[in-house]
Amino acid sequence: LRFAHNPDVTCEGACGLTHYHQMSLVDASGTGIEVQGAVTLLSNSCAATVLLNDCPFGDAGIEEIATELAPRMYLQWDGVERPILGTRHIRTLGLANTGMGDGGAKALAKALRHPECTVETVDVGGNAIGDEGARALRAAEAAKFPGLNVVME
Repeated sequence: LRFAHNPDVTCEGACGLTHYHQMSLVDASGTGIEVQGAVTLLSNSCAATVLLNDCPFGDAGIEEIATELAPRMYLQWDGVERPILGTRHIRTLGLANTGMGDGGAKALAKALRHPECTVETVDVGGNAIGDEGARALRAAEAAKFPGLNVVME
């Protein structure tokens, strides 16, 4: 489902489509989708690739989005904790040109390191990520090597 750079698409409509249809790609790049809409999209989507490039989330928005990438609640079953919320099928995530700085990068890195996070490739290019944020992302990449590729260019 591609609705990139289409200002007429509403989050409610897009989220409804992704919830009911099996899709491999959801591209909401440049739509002006707000943070809560992106969070809803991530939580309802079964797509393997979700692109949210060129959306002005900033650090606070990226921190909220990062919380959707790893489970938040667990159920004890046969002596094993199993995630019941937050489990995703997302393999590729586009967050280029989203106004992310060090704070957002560190929150994202923490989520990416979570053992239940399924993201394998994340594009964070075109953001104002400094040395501290870049180090956090590279550390997450190293911790999950070879299972994670962080694109910062």
